[in-house]
Amino acid sequence: RQTSRRKRTGRRRHDPFTRKLYATLPSGATNLTGNSTVAVDPVTGSVGTPVSVGSEPNVMAETSDGNYMFVGLSGANSLGRFNLLTQQLEAAIPMSIASTQVAALSIATMPGSDTTLAVDTGSLTGIAIFDIAGNTGTFRSQVTGVDNGDDPVFADAAHLYAYDPETSGANFYRYSVDASGAVPIDGTVLNGFGGASGSFKLDNGTVYGAAGGIVNPNTTPPSQIATLGISTLASFGLGPSAVAPDTATGKVFLGPANLTGPIANPPGQILLSLVRYNTTQFVAESSLNLQIPGAAGQVNASQVNDMLRWGQDGLALRVTNNTNSNGVSQIYLIRGPFVLPSELDANPAPTLTGASQTTIPVNSGNTTLTVTGSGFLPGAIVLWNGSARSTTFVDAGHLSVAVAAADVTSAASVGLTAQNPGSTASGALTITVQ
Repeated sequence: RQTSRRKRTGRRRHDPFTRKLYATLPSGATNLTGNSTVAVDPVTGSVGTPVSVGSEPNVMAETSDGNYMFVGLSGANSLGRFNLLTQQLEAAIPMSIASTQVAALSIATMPGSDTTLAVDTGSLTGIAIFDIAGNTGTFRSQVTGVDNGDDPVFADAAHLYAYDPETSGANFYRYSVDASGAVPIDGTVLNGFGGASGSFKLDNGTVYGAAGGIVNPNTTPPSQIATLGISTLASFGLGPSAVAPDTATGKVFLGPANLTGPIANPPGQILLSLVRYNTTQFVAESSLNLQIPGAAGQVNASQVNDMLRWGQDGLALRVTNNTNSNGVSQIYLIRGPFVLPSELDANPAPTLTGASQTTIPVNSGNTTLTVTGSGFLPGAIVLWNGSARSTTFVDAGHLSVAVAAADVTSAASVGLTAQNPGSTASGALTITVQ
């Protein structure tokens, strides 16, 4: 079941409710219509119909309720509001600071809000909080300023994290968020973020850097938990460039640029390697090599720009191949025991005893249920009438499951079950849609 598929496209995000990856396609896209967004089913690799969203779409961020995807439109210095329920662009909202139009280099949606975002407007201006009312938007007055962090991530509605690749390549910044905007708390030099090409992910309250840094952002100042040993990667030439943490299963994945040196690229191929680490001893457990089409003997031709976890056992990689004349990235979809090694074990089935709602109103939209029971293992999944739904492991007695709006469009009696990796399904709990 160790499989991979490749799709030619741009930036992407995973929607837990529909279990689809959403990607943006620039104007120069050739295989699919440009200036659009498209949904990809990561289980089958099938690509949906592109939907036009505006000039040069790039970065994306989904609201926590799964209703909207905001898309940066760099060709129009605006922000597109894409309705995930209707699959339509509702508005293109212009952005300007001090009467100067700005484009979004990265964006993050505030938890619990469909109208407030953090927007990275560039190293000279910094990160600003953007409030939307109808089809217009306004930046709050307090911005982070010159070289005070990129790629904002909300820790919660009142706190924001960022990372500075422009100066030291190691500064991790914390901000509080209030009515004035993003207010500085501190900036701390930490290891393992990746320098000028670095990045980080926040997972279950812990920060993971693309070069192996693991950081506790809740102490003052933030403290280094560990720095993953990357000698396995570094010995092949270029170090890691993307990270995908999975705190629930105690794993973190690092994706390097293409391997050179001891491992030669096969003719017509570029060789990439992913490494899985555990977050207990902080050691490498396994690696997976991928062969990507490229020029024979090409060096530095491909790089993993980003990775994310999807589903029970999936990874998605965005890979840029510099040998592509149009510069369009590719998406690689991987699933199997490399991602979730407990699939290889014979585990007991969990017991399902209840849910936060056993009755859901018809047409009530996206719903998040908390499922209770016993014997849940990391990687456990909830099934809706036998079909998997996006599931978050909380602890041995609790799971969180995303129920899509499409699941509750008509009255029904639904059988809810749970399944551990390598186990049969639990007994069924009845959910009534009425």
